[in-house]
Amino acid sequence: MNDTMIPRGRPPLAHDLLQGADAIAEFLFGDRNCRRRVYHLATLKRNRLPVAHLGSKLCARRSTLMEWIEEQEARAGTGVDELPADLPPELR
Repeated sequence: MNDTMIPRGRPPLAHDLLQGADAIAEFLFGDRNCRRRVYHLATLKRNRLPVAHLGSKLCARRSTLMEWIEEQEARAGTGVDELPADLPPELR
């Protein structure tokens, strides 16, 4: 793979990729034991966590998750979106 194939402004995939719900939970919540939250957020109909499956493993880019968090913060600041009705109380 040459450098022209890497999208501008994104780090190389190997440095940006989180593999597994444990790694994503550690990045988002600081606790690998919060992987069930990751699975839940990945299945919401609105404001779904931006993840993908590589085989049977759930994966996400750090940079994409940071963009998603910024979008959530911007929405919260404008009051455009309310919390989804199906969001469990521990995630509110």
